[in-house]
Amino acid sequence: MVAVSVYCLAYNHEKTIRRALEGMVRQKTDFDFEVIVHDDASADGTAAIIRAYAAEYPEIIRPVCQTENQWSKGISIVETQIRPRVRGRYIAICEGDDYWTDSHKLQKQYDYMEAHPDCTLCFTNAVIRNDGKGTRRTFVPYSRKDAQQFDPAKEDYCLHDFHRLTFIPTASFFFRTECYDALMSAGIPHCPVDDLRLRLFVTSLGYAHFINEKTCVYREDSAGSIMKSWREQDARKAERDAGMNYRMLAALDQFTGHVYHRGLLPFMATSGAAMLENAPVHELCTNPVYREILSVMKPDRKIKTVLKALKPDRKTRTVLKALKPDRKTRTVLKALKPYRKTGTVLKARKTGTVLKPDGKTRTVLKLGKERPTGGKLKKSRVRSVKEKGPEIYEK
Repeated sequence: MVAVSVYCLAYNHEKTIRRALEGMVRQKTDFDFEVIVHDDASADGTAAIIRAYAAEYPEIIRPVCQTENQWSKGISIVETQIRPRVRGRYIAICEGDDYWTDSHKLQKQYDYMEAHPDCTLCFTNAVIRNDGKGTRRTFVPYSRKDAQQFDPAKEDYCLHDFHRLTFIPTASFFFRTECYDALMSAGIPHCPVDDLRLRLFVTSLGYAHFINEKTCVYREDSAGSIMKSWREQDARKAERDAGMNYRMLAALDQFTGHVYHRGLLPFMATSGAAMLENAPVHELCTNPVYREILSVMKPDRKIKTVLKALKPDRKTRTVLKALKPDRKTRTVLKALKPYRKTGTVLKARKTGTVLKPDGKTRTVLKLGKERPTGGKLKKSRVRSVKEKGPEIYEK
């Protein structure tokens, strides 16, 4: 009887699908498993390779080859094509451009899940491979921000602290089938980063266990890479995707009764940043949702978001450049925290109306007219600005 169902989504993966399938069929387990491989009408030789492996490993590989592309029709492939074919109590994932390197990966995750019935998701570390740059690096922790809050000794995560790991390798996901069924019936909307939706929902039903071993490889520069698509998308698509991600997170927050609200906020800040960057500046100060998201952003990300929303001109960019090094910079960043005074200043700067800020703010705006030479202001310069009082800046 099949205990684990692995699903693999492929589209134009002719160059990588062999490596992916090899990593799956070479798994050494004391239980039966199946691999459901879905080809979404690839235009290359992906389907032929899948059929060849199915003929060689008929007891493992179960091919599903489409003649029309399902993704372009807005159809959820996993819900309509994969889930009805799943026979195992557990589900594992490996995309057609990723691959497993540890032949005992499934066995390690299966053993832990069997011994810990409260665990709903098990994931491992991985290697990020970029053939274009010729580089390889560890996946977890993913970024410098993650590294600052990453504890190598920590193995178990719930939604209160899962934000410490911004990204985890999808190719390492191993979860209970009943949890995916619960997700399908919960009404949580889909989003561009659907593995985030899956990861957070499944974890909300129990907890996630991390095995800090590199069992798989994520191809960062492949044609279907989500990271690559983010780097190449335009501002309008980024804003749309951010809004969809936020709505998914808000729905999950409501589904869990807001128990994990503080734990979900950092994900909202990361996934919804583009939504804030394209919002009217005054809404950053008055909209309670935006203000809450801003409140959990790191200081530098917060300032970048506000400045992007301002659609800065040359004067603003000059100010930003001048604000980097000295003590006055820290004072200004602190002053940006409350948002009320800042919102008034930024709104006035955008519309060209009369400003009524305090001396510090006038000093900052004045920097836009005359670029300082050393980054610091002379005392006489500060006095002259304070004495002038409110000034009018035109668009």
